Amino acid sequence: TENNADILRESMDNFYLAIDLGKSDRLTDYELGLADITDKLGQTETAIRRFQNLINSRPKATFRLAEIYEKKKNDKEMAVIFYQEYLRVCGTMKKPTTDCNFMELANRRMTNLKTNKSMEVPKIVVAKDSVEMVVDTVRNDD
Repeated sequence: TENNADILRESMDNFYLAIDLGKSDRLTDYELGLADITDKLGQTETAIRRFQNLINSRPKATFRLAEIYEKKKNDKEMAVIFYQEYLRVCGTMKKPTTDCNFMELANRRMTNLKTNKSMEVPKIVVAKDSVEMVVDTVRNDD
């Protein structure tokens, strides 16, 4: 709805202001929020770039990239790669942050994507003008 879009745009403005002020130790939170809003506004490519800029500082950005590639880009291979990276990073953290609260979900989705991929049956195109052949028993070639 238009009201929701207005609220999201206002939120973006607030994030931009907070980022521009740059006086907070929560800048990555603001950047992450901005990336989420950009995605919700349907600006998928911009959201992808924003999340990619946060990969090294926020594991949740990697998880969100996996979701975008899975659900919006329909690129299961890239989704699996990002889910694996998310699980790897969170698995190596001595003290996981709240960004790593999605490990179980990421593992489930990754497993599901891998399982569905291996079960896919290739589509075979068959000519639509094919008809069943009937043997001619009257013809004699001798």
